[in-house]
Amino acid sequence: MPAGSCSFTNADEMERNQKQMTDPHAPSKRSALLSGKPSSPRVRLMVAGVFGLVFIALGAAIFAAVGLAERESERAMTQWRLNLSLVAQNRAEAVGEWVAKRTRAITQVADNPSIRLLLTLADESGAGGQAAKDATSSDPLAEAGPERDYARTLLVVAAEQGGLVTGSQSVAANLPGQPGGLMLVDRAARPVIGTGIWPEGLTRPAAPDLHAGPPRLLLQEDHAWLLLIRPVKGIQDPDTADPRGWVVGWTPLDDRLAAYLRHGDGNAGEGAESYLVARTESGELRHLTPLAQQAIERPATLFLPDPAADFASRHPGEMAKKKNYAGRDVLVVGQKVPKVPDWTVVRTVDASFALAGVRGQRNQVIVFAILLAAVVAALVLLVWRHGVSVRLASANAAQRSLAERLRRQSRFLEAVTDGQPTEILALDNNGRIQFVNQRLSEEIGADREELIGKPVEAALGAHSGRSLRLLAEATRDEGPLQDTLETEDADGERRLFVINAIPLKAGEAHEDELVLLVREEVTAFVEERERRERTLKRLVGTLATLIDARDPFAARQSERVVDVATSLGHGLNLTLREMEAIEIAGRLMNIGKMLVPREILIKEGRLTPEELKLVRDSLKRSADLLTGVEFDGPVVETLKQIQARVDGTGDPPLQGSDILMTARILAVANAFVAMVSPRAHRAGLSIDEALAELQKEAGTRFDRGVVAALAHQIENLDGRRRWAKFSQSPEEAVPTAD
Repeated sequence: MPAGSCSFTNADEMERNQKQMTDPHAPSKRSALLSGKPSSPRVRLMVAGVFGLVFIALGAAIFAAVGLAERESERAMTQWRLNLSLVAQNRAEAVGEWVAKRTRAITQVADNPSIRLLLTLADESGAGGQAAKDATSSDPLAEAGPERDYARTLLVVAAEQGGLVTGSQSVAANLPGQPGGLMLVDRAARPVIGTGIWPEGLTRPAAPDLHAGPPRLLLQEDHAWLLLIRPVKGIQDPDTADPRGWVVGWTPLDDRLAAYLRHGDGNAGEGAESYLVARTESGELRHLTPLAQQAIERPATLFLPDPAADFASRHPGEMAKKKNYAGRDVLVVGQKVPKVPDWTVVRTVDASFALAGVRGQRNQVIVFAILLAAVVAALVLLVWRHGVSVRLASANAAQRSLAERLRRQSRFLEAVTDGQPTEILALDNNGRIQFVNQRLSEEIGADREELIGKPVEAALGAHSGRSLRLLAEATRDEGPLQDTLETEDADGERRLFVINAIPLKAGEAHEDELVLLVREEVTAFVEERERRERTLKRLVGTLATLIDARDPFAARQSERVVDVATSLGHGLNLTLREMEAIEIAGRLMNIGKMLVPREILIKEGRLTPEELKLVRDSLKRSADLLTGVEFDGPVVETLKQIQARVDGTGDPPLQGSDILMTARILAVANAFVAMVSPRAHRAGLSIDEALAELQKEAGTRFDRGVVAALAHQIENLDGRRRWAKFSQSPEEAVPTAD
C-alpha cells in the first residue's frame, strides 16, 4: 500500500475494527452493552460516563432548585420590606403632619398683631413679671385688662385648634388640668399669660434655652412631651430685632399620637406594630408612644432596650431581623419623620409569622425539583439503554461507509498533490513526516514508505529540516504563515524557496494537529528580479552621470543627495522599499535639467527670476518625465512632493504627515547639498551655516524630525567628515572612492 497520509492508517484501522465487529467469533459488544455488563475498558468507561453525566445533571437540577427557592425567598423578603417600608412611610408622614399642625398653631400666635402688641407693652413697661408671677395659678390673668383677656382667649382657641389640648372648654376658661397648653413669656423667660398648667416635675425653659428651632423633647420616666418655641417680635420692630418674648407650647405624646400609628394594624399580620422612637442628644434611644406588648410584659417606661428600633433609627428604609423591646424576633423597617430628623417611626412584624410562608414555599420548590430531576434521570437511563443497540448498528454501517469514503478521499488527495509542481509534506507535533507528495519524494530520492514517520531533519537535512520544524510549531500557535528559505545544493549553488504553512486538525487533541507545508522553489524568479534591479540601477546611474555632466558645478550632486538621504533614512528606520525609492528618486531628481539650457546651468553671476524659475521647475519636470514608468516604490510620487512644505504652502499644497517621508527626507538632503555646494554664481555655505538655515525653516518648509536627524548625523556621527568635501569647487574636487 503506498504511503501518503494519516488517512490511510485510519481507514485500515476502521476496516480492521469493522471485520472484528462483524466476525461471529469476536466478542459481541452489542450483547455486552445490552446486558449491562461491559466487556472492555472502553465500554465500561462509556457507561460510567453516561451515569456520571446523569448524576451531574441530577445535582445541577437540585442546585438549580435550591437557587430558585432562594430567589423566591429573596423575592418574598423584598415584598415584606416594601410592605413594611410603605406602612412606616405613611405613619411617618402622619406623625410629621401631627407635629406640623401644632407648629403652625404657635407660629400663628407668634405672628398675631395682638400678641405682638401685648408683649411689646409688657416689655416696655417691665410689668410682665408682676402681672403673672405664678403661671401655675388657677387664673393668673384675672385682673388683666381687655387686651390680656383677648390674648388669653386667642391662646385658648389656638391651643384647642392646634391640638395642644383636648376637650371643649369655655373660651374664658384657663383650661385647668389639661396636659398641654400655650404660654407667653417675656425675654427673661417670665410667664406673661398662659392657658394650661406646666407639667409637674418638668423644668420650664430658662432664658438661654429660648430659641427657635425644630421640635424638642421633654422626657420623664414614663412620659414624653413635645416642646415648641417661637419668637415674638415687637409690633413695629424690624425682622432683625431681638424678640420681645416667646410663645411656648407643650403637649404630651400619648394615645392621641399613638392612634396615628395604630391605624390599620388589625389586619397587618401577627405581631404587627408601629411605634415612635427618638434619639436624644446623648445618643440614647427613647420610646415616645405606648407599646403594644409593654403593658403585659414590662412596666411602663420610655427607657426599654430595643435593638430593632435602634437598627431602624440608624438605617431607615432597610429591613433586618432583630430582637424588639420585648425580646421577640421581628422583621423591622424604619422611616424618619419629616422635618423631625431625630424621630423614627418603627414598623415591625413577628419574624416567625413572616418567614413561615417563605420557608414553606422554598421547601415545596426544592422537593418538587428533586422529584422532577429523579424522574428525568430515570427516563434518560431508560432511553439510553434502549438506544444502545440502535446506535451500535448505525455505527457499524457508518463505519463501513466512512472507511470506504476515506479510502476514496486518500486516493484523490494523492492524485491531486502528485500533480502539483510544488513540494508538499505534513508534519505532526513531534516534527515527523506524516505525508509527502511524489515531487518531494523524488527530490529527496527516497520512497514514500521510508519517509513516513521519519524526522524532517533526517529527510531534508539539518538546516532545511529545522527551519520547517520551527515554522510548523509557529503555525500551530499563530495560524497560517509564510516564510522563505535559502539553501545550497550539492554543487554549492544557491536555492531559494517560499514555504506556506497551514494547520490541519487530525484529531480532537492539540497534539494530534498536523501542519501542511507547501514548498515552492523561486530561485529563478528571484535571480531574474535581482538582475532587473541591477540593470535599472546601472541605467539610473548612467542618466545621473549624463545629467551631472551638463553642469560641472552640480557634478555628482545626485550622488551626494543620495548619500545624505540614505543616511537620514537609516536613522529614521525607513523600510527597504522606501530606501530603494529614495535612492532612485535622488539619482533621477535632476533629469529635468536636461530641459534647461546649459548656459543657464553654468552661468556665472546671479540668475534672473526667469532663469531661476526654469531651474526650480526642473524638479517638477523630472517627475513629469518619469510619469508612466513603473517602479517598485513611490519614486514618481516622491519627486512630485519634494517641493511641498510641511506648513501646507508649497507645491503641491500638502501638509505635515500627508507628505511622503521619502519626499521630506529628499527635500532636506537636496537643500543641504545645494547650500554647501558651490555654484557658478555663488560660493557654498559651510556645513554649520547650512544646518542653521535648515533649522530656521524647520516646521514651516522642512520636517523638524528630518532636520533633527541631519543635525544628529553631523554632530554625533560621521556626517561632518564625510560631507566636508561637498564645499569644494570643481577645480578643487578630487575623485574619491566614496
